[in-house]
Amino acid sequence: MAGSHFLYFQDALGVQSAPSEGSAKLGAVLKAGIPADPQQLLLAVSPELLADVFCVFGDEEKARRWLLAPRGVFEGRSPAQMAMSPEGEALVREILTRIEHGIFS
Repeated sequence: MAGSHFLYFQDALGVQSAPSEGSAKLGAVLKAGIPADPQQLLLAVSPELLADVFCVFGDEEKARRWLLAPRGVFEGRSPAQMAMSPEGEALVREILTRIEHGIFS
């Protein structure tokens, strides 16, 4: 089931890779640091987080833009960049929850 969710959100966000390729690329991405290519950066985001972002924004382009744009709350990093570590992903989820519930302070 998780694989099908991954494919759905991967397709919706325009990431062109199969889950097995994504896993292999994720290892390479983490070894190389934060990638400049948005496709690779989205591959590094967990499928669960991709699904949550898509559900909150309800639109694939809005979700993609939110994930890739630098944000002040993340000290100029994008949510996708922040999500490359467990601590960063937790912070991204916290901010996403605030957005979902209309808590902007």
